[in-house]
Amino acid sequence: TAINFSHNSFAVISHQEKENHQLHQKIRLDQMTGAYNHTTYTEEIASAVESHNAEKTVFCLAMVDLDNFKTVNDTYGHDRGDQVLIALCDILRKHIGTADVLCRYGGEEFAVILREKSLAEAKRIMEAAREDFYAQVYPFTERHITFSCGLCQHQPQESPEALFIRADRLLYDAKGSGKNRVCIGTE
Repeated sequence: TAINFSHNSFAVISHQEKENHQLHQKIRLDQMTGAYNHTTYTEEIASAVESHNAEKTVFCLAMVDLDNFKTVNDTYGHDRGDQVLIALCDILRKHIGTADVLCRYGGEEFAVILREKSLAEAKRIMEAAREDFYAQVYPFTERHITFSCGLCQHQPQESPEALFIRADRLLYDAKGSGKNRVCIGTE
């Protein structure tokens, strides 16, 4: 009976551990898009900066924002806007690597942490995703829906906040220079 009790206890503990892991994953994710949420972004960017500073690994941050998204929601409805957000995340996931991190930063803005990628590699990835997203066809419109992106490489000893500010400024440069483009930082 002691062996039976031990086996049952192990099964209960194992089941509880699995449920805890699933719950932990669920609270880290944006429920609609499946991308990580803003809280997870904060953890992941801090981890990437710490790794870069300690191990001298290279990584980039891309800030992505849908162009004219308010028009999509206002014209076709929020359910259609949700479809666009999901499509964007699916396309970004298709292009980034398994070590990279896709986060919904807020609203229609996303952060992509491209681990162990040079600026040139990250630009190729984000340009391919941008082109793929531009080609996406939606049953509710014939218009192309696009995104703009600000992309920069982490600099030694740069804080997560400073990196975000640089990437976000580049995103606004992309929007200000015509949208549907990736603007990179060379510093």
